[in-house]
Amino acid sequence: IKALWIMATNPVDSMPDADAVEAAIKACPFVVVSDVLAKTDTVRHAHVRLPAAAWGEKDGTVTNSERRISRQRAFLATPGQARADWWIVAEVAKRMGFGEAFSHASPGEIFAEHAALSAFENDGARDFDIGAYAGTD
Repeated sequence: IKALWIMATNPVDSMPDADAVEAAIKACPFVVVSDVLAKTDTVRHAHVRLPAAAWGEKDGTVTNSERRISRQRAFLATPGQARADWWIVAEVAKRMGFGEAFSHASPGEIFAEHAALSAFENDGARDFDIGAYAGTD
């Protein structure tokens, strides 16, 4: 692995066999960490740190480990240079030359695309189809 981008997690503390995880991260030539916390055991190994918006600062959806999608609305202003995860990913993609594929202006546009694609060529063979929600805000 030549580059690693870690978002919204602290694997040096949270993964099993933390010493092996930390050694692998240390050995990686280029590590980017997007997180809400400025000081974690993982962030200290980052070559680039991208300050991310925290839970109450995000607008959009959250998909949990059970693949359940929940609508989330921000109730706090995003402080300083922190940005939403979707914005960070889109900006990096643009700078890598993939801006057209990441041209969303809002989390709602991303959800609409995700929902519409879930229905694409889905004749009922797949359980996951949220196409009917593509127009929801």
